[in-house]
Amino acid sequence: DGDGEGPVADPPPGVPRPSAPPTRTDGGTGLANETGSNRCFINVIVQCLHAYEPLRWLVAGASHAPNAPATHVALLRALQAIFAALDTAERGASAADLQAAITALGAGPSGGFSLGDRHDATEVLEYILAALDYAIVGTGASAVTDGPPGMTQPSGPVAMLLSMGMRLERYDSPLWYTQWTQYLDDHRLREAVRELTAQTQPRKRRRERRALEQRALVAMLTAWRDGDAHPIRMERAPRVLILALNTEHTAPPREEVAATFAGIPARLNLTEAFRELGDEAPYALRALTTFYGAHWMCYRWRTESRTWWKYDDNSIVTEVGPRLDDVKAHCIAGRERPITLFYHAKDGVDGDGDDDDGDHGAGETDSGASEGGGDGGKGGSGTGRGGGGSQGGTRGAGQGSSGGNGNSQADAANDRKRPRKTPPPSAPPPCTSPPSEPP
Repeated sequence: DGDGEGPVADPPPGVPRPSAPPTRTDGGTGLANETGSNRCFINVIVQCLHAYEPLRWLVAGASHAPNAPATHVALLRALQAIFAALDTAERGASAADLQAAITALGAGPSGGFSLGDRHDATEVLEYILAALDYAIVGTGASAVTDGPPGMTQPSGPVAMLLSMGMRLERYDSPLWYTQWTQYLDDHRLREAVRELTAQTQPRKRRRERRALEQRALVAMLTAWRDGDAHPIRMERAPRVLILALNTEHTAPPREEVAATFAGIPARLNLTEAFRELGDEAPYALRALTTFYGAHWMCYRWRTESRTWWKYDDNSIVTEVGPRLDDVKAHCIAGRERPITLFYHAKDGVDGDGDDDDGDHGAGETDSGASEGGGDGGKGGSGTGRGGGGSQGGTRGAGQGSSGGNGNSQADAANDRKRPRKTPPPSAPPPCTSPPSEPP
């Protein structure tokens, strides 16, 4: 399943399995972020996508569709080049070409993205994924129909790996759609942790901390599923479940960061939130992005070294530890709030040390009961515009409306997908690393 344990998933149909890069036992390399380039939000996306092996195979072996626009082909080639550089741990590797390709996508008459505006890592992630599919599939009949016969939206191989196949129950007829990311409010996650903790006897809280983490996140997903008169059902589970936390604080207090991490489990059974999936759907957290001040960082699990590593552009590649608790403690100390979570589908436990009850407690205060504010809204977590949210209605990242259901239905799906946010400022803040000892 791509985590280095048990049978490894085959590449998508038609994608050859490239030769494996040399096995590494270190953290690899970071990506350059030259002064003034403000590229940290792209760097963290690349690192987190590179952490999923089947996607690396797909990108390495993919060729563009004959009718794919040149702008989308350029993005595919740029991602192929940067993945290759990461495979060989090329020092000084840069995502500058990828940044240029994203900028070119937003420059056309139908483009919906510009790096001159303030966007966040999750929004750019969705944009990249949709553009990749459009580069590979193009506009022809080679697109794969995703879901049951009533689901007419075309999906390419990237969507078949990383998007959720959803059904929105409506009075007249169901709306079928796909989406890359599910957005959740971090303040509601902290509320769920507090409520579950209050229901747990104090002497059992430490022992049941891991179960509480999972129950809190499952409660959030269940609330999204059954949020109003038109419940949502998941028809196809993704191989990588992408969750994004909406928040309003760019430099939250440590207590708030700890309380948020108290609702982020190392493992998640998606069937507990979406019973319609039937069998167990186990996932393990394998990468996450974080944000502090005006700077993006990320963490990823590397099977080769059996440990978590932190990536802070090219300046800092730090071994954190073998447990997710080590990552949590590191983020709490630096006041880095978690934003985008990448849960990889699993066929079994890979023994990364997060399945025992060891006392390694990051954020192990009785449930993270303290709350530092954060009442919804959004500080760095974006909208997924231009190809992210409902892929059938906006697929092609800058292509405009081309899915089977059209923009109106895509907008309806987007309305159910995440809370509203206030528009971000028009200019990005300077991208600088946070101080080693935040105030």
